[in-house]
Amino acid sequence: MIPIISPTGEEVRRVSDTRIEIVKPDGTVVIQCNVPMSIKKTEKDRVFNMVPGAEAVPIIVPLAKETDAEIRCTISVI
Repeated sequence: MIPIISPTGEEVRRVSDTRIEIVKPDGTVVIQCNVPMSIKKTEKDRVFNMVPGAEAVPIIVPLAKETDAEIRCTISVI
């Protein structure tokens, strides 16, 4: 799981199975992976962590036990 800090109100766009974008006030966070990824279903589309007191989008990248395939994810801001 990759928790990307993102408060309620920021737009989350699933551009494709391998690309998710989170629109922030000063740019867009792009998460791109060479395998399909998903966003964990939650009541408010976010999870809240008491420490450090932030909401996050829980992005899930599945890891298959039966393969030695390399999984690469990149996080960038555009």
